Amino acid sequence: MRTTKRLLLPFTHGVDMYALEYAVHLAKNNEAELVVASLIPCAKESRKAIRLEQIQQSRDLEVALGNKADNYGVSVSYLEVVTRNVIQEINRLVQEHECEGIVLFVRQGQGILLQTREVKHLMVEAICKLYIVRLPSGEGRKVLQGMIKDFVLHLGKRSKDDAEITEQILFSNSLGSVGEQYLFYGSYLQD
Repeated sequence: MRTTKRLLLPFTHGVDMYALEYAVHLAKNNEAELVVASLIPCAKESRKAIRLEQIQQSRDLEVALGNKADNYGVSVSYLEVVTRNVIQEINRLVQEHECEGIVLFVRQGQGILLQTREVKHLMVEAICKLYIVRLPSGEGRKVLQGMIKDFVLHLGKRSKDDAEITEQILFSNSLGSVGEQYLFYGSYLQD
């Protein structure tokens, strides 16, 4: 039996740095390992239909997420899978890696990191808990990023020890209090 909590972060397209940052903080706050599954869809008739762009996005995701995870001390395992059925593959990976839940992102009704139709299918077909995070629109994101920037500038005036403690408090509190407003949408348990 696995003692470390694991969260699956599926990906098929569109590296979004804000979503990746949130996923790393979610894993850290839950003391969980992040299992990142880069799913490269292929046509049913041939694996030759894989586009170079899909492979490049997968590599970009790995580098970007690796840097963020290293900065916050979050354990990440990375998988790249070519598949004909994204939803079945996600459910298979959840079982194989004993994940507690799947982290999904949406912004203004559109899927982030996954296609919108894939997010909708998972809401019906997932075999575990879903952590659905509603990211702010462009305007809301700018306000939040400005608040974080101002706070970080303020930290520069303090000692290093105070800054580390305050940074932990910022992300612990901001994801809770700001989350109620528009970031953390909730979790969904499929029985």
